[in-house]
Amino acid sequence: MHYVSSGHTACKRNPWWGFTTATDRQRLEAVIRRGIRSELSSSNQLSLAELVEDADDDLFSQVLYNNSHVLNSLLPTANTRTYNRTLVANTSSLTESDFILRMLYKRIY
Repeated sequence: MHYVSSGHTACKRNPWWGFTTATDRQRLEAVIRRGIRSELSSSNQLSLAELVEDADDDLFSQVLYNNSHVLNSLLPTANTRTYNRTLVANTSSLTESDFILRMLYKRIY
């Protein structure tokens, strides 16, 4: 249980996470809560959603800063416009990658 709740399940991007329903996620969180009650995990354990979000952030950072990463080709090329003085990404070259889109626009506001 410690292996599961300590984030090892979320250490890499879980492609199934996007296909889970709210009920599925509640059940997974219940497993972690049972582990905490059984003292198989620490009481300050992050929620599964937080673990997956952290894993997504780590993966996106690796993709963003490693040009040889297999997912780096899915990122749009950055176009700079001198008259606008802001960096604008060209989103027209994006493929159907929900992960990349979600991570690009995660903190847009």
